Amino acid sequence: MSWSEWQPLAKKSGYAGPAAYEVRIVTVAGPIPVPRFLAIDQRGLLSIGETGNLDSRRQAFIRGMETCSGHSEGNLLYYLLRHSPLKKVHPEHRLEYRFRKESDKAAAKLAEERMIKAYIRAFGEVPPINSAIPDRYGSWECEDAR
Repeated sequence: MSWSEWQPLAKKSGYAGPAAYEVRIVTVAGPIPVPRFLAIDQRGLLSIGETGNLDSRRQAFIRGMETCSGHSEGNLLYYLLRHSPLKKVHPEHRLEYRFRKESDKAAAKLAEERMIKAYIRAFGEVPPINSAIPDRYGSWECEDAR
């Protein structure tokens, strides 16, 4: 299956099924490069995830960013937006997401695992607001991270 176009995080996808997704930080000039351990992520990815219901996950992410009571990655952004220089360094930033429909929740979890492991191979660590490596001790078959 193919990826959707990048769209503002506030925009509903119109899809309530299983999906793998990515969240990135951008300005009007494009993605904000994110320095990582092994290289700079020119795509500005902040998060790679999976869900059984994309619109519900998007809403939980936003709720976390706004109230610190939602998705754990949104909750982390809540603190970064309030207690780090992010707003001063990139005052015109915004978040975008894209997604890839998956056949079921298990397929979405497998896609997330492969994408995160590919990201780790390319950049030496998980995306900035991801907190875990899915199936850390399992297979390391990956999709291309760049």
